[in-house]
Amino acid sequence: MTNHSFNIDVAQMVGVNAAVLLENIAHWIDHNRANECKNSFHDGRYWTYNSMRAFGELFPYLKPNAVRTALKKLKDADLLLVGNFNKLAYDRTQWYALTEKAEALLGKHTSICKKPQMDLKENTNRFVTNDEPILS
Repeated sequence: MTNHSFNIDVAQMVGVNAAVLLENIAHWIDHNRANECKNSFHDGRYWTYNSMRAFGELFPYLKPNAVRTALKKLKDADLLLVGNFNKLAYDRTQWYALTEKAEALLGKHTSICKKPQMDLKENTNRFVTNDEPILS
């Protein structure tokens, strides 16, 4: 059995259906970010994609029109970016990324993914500033 959840603030803003979809999209974006999926990184942020058929499989209680309406509400509320990064021109699968507004509401990482520059010496422990042995 699969459980679906949603953020109450998002639900009050755009409705429960949209909030449930946004939570699912955010999950897969976090998954792609954690795995550093290069094919999901475009325009400085991580994305995920899904077809309407796939959304229908994931959310059998939502009719296709309800999914389209929920996605439009998310986009119109500046919570979701929609793109197309498919390799084949005829592939109409849409890609989704969270906006900074959505990430602030959901408490997610920033969508602009830049690895911080590590300015540490070759220490054995990155939290230690002095890597010399303790003499007794």
